[in-house]
Amino acid sequence: MKYPKWFKYVSCIIVYNSEGKILLGKRREGELEGHKWAILGGLGAFGESDNRWDFAKRELEYDIRIECNLEKLKPFTMIVLCVPEGSLLIEDYFYYREDERVEATKNEKAPIEAKWFSVKEIQELATAGQIAFDNYKVLKEFNKQILHNLRIG
Repeated sequence: MKYPKWFKYVSCIIVYNSEGKILLGKRREGELEGHKWAILGGLGAFGESDNRWDFAKRELEYDIRIECNLEKLKPFTMIVLCVPEGSLLIEDYFYYREDERVEATKNEKAPIEAKWFSVKEIQELATAGQIAFDNYKVLKEFNKQILHNLRIG
C-alpha cells in the first residue's frame, strides 16, 4: 500500500455570541482567497500537536487573542479529502464567546481584521462573493443545526 506524501489538518472554529452573531476574520492580501471573510482557524501538519483540540485552541489564541476554554470547544463536522499528493482532515468546531471584544493579532498569518456578523450580514457577504472557500456552506449548516436550537439573547 502506498501512503500519501503528506497528511495535514485544518481546524476551523466558528465563534458565536449571545446575539447569534458569528466572528469572522478577513484574510490577508496575497493569501488564497485574500481580502475575503473566513471562519477562524488554520492549517497544521500531522504531528504538529499531540491533540487537535489543542491545535484549534492555539489557532484562536494566535489569530485573535481569545483565551479558549477547551470545555466550551465543541466538534461540529469532519471531512477527509484524499488526493494523490496527500490527505487533508478538515474539522469544524464551534465555540461560545460572551465577551464581544476581539482584536486581530499582528502575526503575519493572522487575519487583518476580526469582526462579528449577523446571519443576515453573512448572507449579504456571500451574495457579494466575500466569503472565502466553502465557508458559507459550513456557516449555513451551523446556523441550521446549532444556532436555531440555542436560546440566544
